[in-house]
Amino acid sequence: SATRLRGIIQLDTKYYKTGIALEKNLNLDGSLMAPLICLDPTGQSFDSIAFSEMLFQQLDAHGSRLTIGIGPAEGFSSKVRQTAYCVSLSKLTFPHQLVRVILAEQIYRASEIRRDSKYNK
Repeated sequence: SATRLRGIIQLDTKYYKTGIALEKNLNLDGSLMAPLICLDPTGQSFDSIAFSEMLFQQLDAHGSRLTIGIGPAEGFSSKVRQTAYCVSLSKLTFPHQLVRVILAEQIYRASEIRRDSKYNK
């Protein structure tokens, strides 16, 4: 799905071994590099259409830049949860590698919903 997003949405990925390293990079004590959406099992759940609407509302509101964080093994700290908009992809627990694939597919699906293509039908 990430290859299909070329020319539609630019995805940059960065990996951090710990939640502390992630928090340090997010610059939570200063200004965030971009608005933060955290994937967290306690976050708000969406169907694909509502996810598309939320994603593009966030992109439109914040100059087409977002940071989406996949939680570290120990989960996000309360500081990150308070700073971020928390979203749940599922109540199930998935390995990080699978979450990256699911997220890329949902972002692609969101872009196709916005284009009103037949992909989501």
